[in-house]
Amino acid sequence: TPDFARGIDSLDSFDGETMNTELFRKFEDAFNITLQNNPGILPGAPTVIESIKTAMFKVQKSKATREVEMRNQLERLKGEMSTLEQQLSQQMGSMAMRKSEL
Repeated sequence: TPDFARGIDSLDSFDGETMNTELFRKFEDAFNITLQNNPGILPGAPTVIESIKTAMFKVQKSKATREVEMRNQLERLKGEMSTLEQQLSQQMGSMAMRKSEL
């Protein structure tokens, strides 16, 4: 629909740095393969298809960024948990030694 295309066209365009990322290249390859294998999936002018691809990539990029953030947070939490486990183990060892001295 024209409203849909107009809304997509209003999205920011990508700069050269974004388009040269590995994520963008992989996304673009997958998008193009999907269109080749399913030619009727996105009928319309090339500009509409490009606008849809741009919108879909922005969503994918946002998801990928969030995934990286969550993975980093998970790694930090694992490190903190490991440190706490070590401290607990040391304290339990100290308590066991004191108890055996009594």
